[in-house]
Amino acid sequence: MEKNNFKLNTVYFYICGGCNLTCRHCWIKPESAVNDLDLEGVKEVVDQIKETGANSVKISGGEPFLRKDIFQALEYMRQKELKIIIETNGTLIKDAEANQLKKLGVSFISVSIDSPDALFHDEFRGLNGAWDSTVRGAKALIKAGFSLQIIASIYRKNVADIERLALFAEGLGASSLKLNPITCTGRAEELIKNEEFLGIKELINLENYIQSDLQPRIKPRILLDIPFAFKKISVIRNNRCACGLLGMIGVLSDGTISLCGIGTTIDELNMGNIKSNKLKDVWENNPIVNFIRENIPSKLEGVCGRCIFKKLCLGKCRAAAYHDSRSLTAPFFMCQEAYEDGLFPQTRLYQGG
Repeated sequence: MEKNNFKLNTVYFYICGGCNLTCRHCWIKPESAVNDLDLEGVKEVVDQIKETGANSVKISGGEPFLRKDIFQALEYMRQKELKIIIETNGTLIKDAEANQLKKLGVSFISVSIDSPDALFHDEFRGLNGAWDSTVRGAKALIKAGFSLQIIASIYRKNVADIERLALFAEGLGASSLKLNPITCTGRAEELIKNEEFLGIKELINLENYIQSDLQPRIKPRILLDIPFAFKKISVIRNNRCACGLLGMIGVLSDGTISLCGIGTTIDELNMGNIKSNKLKDVWENNPIVNFIRENIPSKLEGVCGRCIFKKLCLGKCRAAAYHDSRSLTAPFFMCQEAYEDGLFPQTRLYQGG
């Protein structure tokens, strides 16, 4: 396919480099925001997003609401008629902020809550009182009329609490609960030493438990973020939660253009800066972007190259694959490990190839 046929749909804008939490798993370093773009720089990013023809911006960080000008930035995005999606830890949101977000026409908001237990959440997020502030923020957003998604980082220490967390999300009035297994990036590398990651067999069993037992009893949609190969066809049809790799790009808080937030820790995936490069030009001509277009999914390696879902899945997270192997076409670690252990479903493989 010609490169001009690849439309940029969404820009992931990591609008703030700082954070008020020090989460154990995060790949975004919680450093000071001294290099963050000022408001005029943010507006330049928005203008360049519009020039590309993209219609959606996903705001993340760090923590977006640490910016004193965040509502001015969101208002400018609204004026440019961009669909706005926000990921936040929720600690800085009260009723006034939630109502203002609703007035600005923000489309969707996700808030991170890892446990129904405040002490566990606070220890994982690195701040006493974080749970109370986050739950207050979640309640304010739901009260303001948002269809709120709760995001939880899942690992060995909280996997047994997933049912309680789902019931808690239901009690809050959340519309969905997204469960993200922690992967080996950023500070999460330290968790390997304590064997706190969930293995592929545990994740497969967890998916089966969610779909056969838990989901039928819970109103909010429950989305376990694992590759399509391990999910039922009915779940894939209803919940196509996949990376939009061929239609997205990232802008970091200092204006760096990157594949996504992985650019904060892997410099070679960075492709210039808004201050000196045009986002449109990067999207249309950068060698990294063009390599992805030419090789994903057609030249995915290992089991990902044989998977019947490769055109939909695109090899799951290419940032994680690159982190592990320094190759954008390497197989996703979870799938390759499952294949080598005899756990990859044979019905999800092209036969004879």
